[in-house]
Amino acid sequence: MKREKGEDLITYAMRFRGPKETEAERQEQVERLMVTALLEDLRQAYRRRLMPWPGWGRHTYPVVRLKNAEPGTAGRRFVELVDEVRVSTGQRGPLLLVVSTTEPPIGHRAELDTQGAATLVKIYEAWQKMVCRVEPSPYLVIKIHEGDLQPGADGMARLFPARPLIYWAVVLTLVAAPITGTLLVSVGCGSGLHRVAEQCVGLGSLDKMELHAYVDPVVKRIEEQNAQIPFGSKVYTIAYLGPLTTQPGSRFKDGQMTAVAGELVGIGAYQDSYNKSKSEWKMKVIFANTGQDFVSAELAATSIAERAGEDSSLAAAVGFAWSREEVRRAVGVLTRANVPMVSTVTTVDKIAHLKGKEKGQEGPRSAYLFRLAVVDSLQMKATVHWLDTLGLAQGVSKRPKVAVVWQKQQGELYSRDLKDLFWKEYEGEKTEHGFTDDASLHAAVEDACVSGAKVIYYTGRADFLGSLKSAWGAECESRGSSCSRRTTSPGRSPTTCAPNRTNTM
Repeated sequence: MKREKGEDLITYAMRFRGPKETEAERQEQVERLMVTALLEDLRQAYRRRLMPWPGWGRHTYPVVRLKNAEPGTAGRRFVELVDEVRVSTGQRGPLLLVVSTTEPPIGHRAELDTQGAATLVKIYEAWQKMVCRVEPSPYLVIKIHEGDLQPGADGMARLFPARPLIYWAVVLTLVAAPITGTLLVSVGCGSGLHRVAEQCVGLGSLDKMELHAYVDPVVKRIEEQNAQIPFGSKVYTIAYLGPLTTQPGSRFKDGQMTAVAGELVGIGAYQDSYNKSKSEWKMKVIFANTGQDFVSAELAATSIAERAGEDSSLAAAVGFAWSREEVRRAVGVLTRANVPMVSTVTTVDKIAHLKGKEKGQEGPRSAYLFRLAVVDSLQMKATVHWLDTLGLAQGVSKRPKVAVVWQKQQGELYSRDLKDLFWKEYEGEKTEHGFTDDASLHAAVEDACVSGAKVIYYTGRADFLGSLKSAWGAECESRGSSCSRRTTSPGRSPTTCAPNRTNTM
């Protein structure tokens, strides 16, 4: 009885309890099903393929010994069923039966009664059963008399398991390497965390993360609020995805961590207010550390996705504050896991777009990402409108020459996106000057000042604002420049200065 296409397992099983069958017929079908399943399991377990398969690791085939296989016993019925299933289905499960009986099975011999009451129809049916067999009898009958040599009396042949030893050696080699690598990466961080750039990143114990001094008190306050949730309450969980740590000895990261602390203060305040309301639901917050500059955002997002698969209370993730390639990949991970996301201050439009099938191709927009900040394209329209219509300072005409100073860094999307959008939108004269560190920033600002530009448009991160001011003072202010600054959000800083008048934006 085969399972129909698209038929669920319960319906298939219930067909064995059909109303038209007798109890004996139903019992026989169940017995045949169980024996067929046994042989199929053995076939899959012992088959060998070119690719590694468990069968290569087995040394001997299964042997079943039945001490009593006399006619009418369960042992004899099992022997007969194994033969019937193999004949009718072609099943090739490797199984050797060794049975003890005084009356061996008759095999596939057919007794044709051509005398008396037997009809031609009965004779024809017996002949049909006989010719359906295309294999020899599966039985080997060995008659043992008293005093004869008993099986095993001369000792058991010992076979050296060369093939399975080689197989398991290869398997252990392939398995041990990644396990060892995982243990080395996770050492000192605990379960769920990975050590990357001397930081414990991912979703795990906060005690192992060594939180930044600005973040630590806010996180502890939220953890206290989590502990105050009454036992038995209905709980939904929010995961915060962002940098909670910095690399040892890192410089100029206080601005980034201040922004993170500000986000967490807002989350904690909302949690406190919500949990004190009359709602029967309570809000719990967990933390997924991305490490400094969001470099492990994808790994942290993977931890959240795994948690969402196990914990149905996880409702959403919040954070995603930087416009970096790692954050874009994190959005893709959580989109595939069907986890809603709220981005605090990412402004690059492509962060919300998944990667296309072809290399370099942009895929569809994630339906799970929601923003709180205005995207770069709209901010850029306002900036260009300001330059075109309002002007900057006395002595600087409308639509002045602009030098764009932008941050060239692997994975950095925010600075390049602003530069590219400005290049597309602004119709006035413009030049671009990239930088990667403090030294190259000084060189870029010097080039911008000597280019004759009336405006320097800085699109880099706030980490370099101190160096920008120093470079502007050394290279532009000495030429009679002034400088003003406007910051759009924590961690980022479009700034404008003007020599004679060079403005920095």
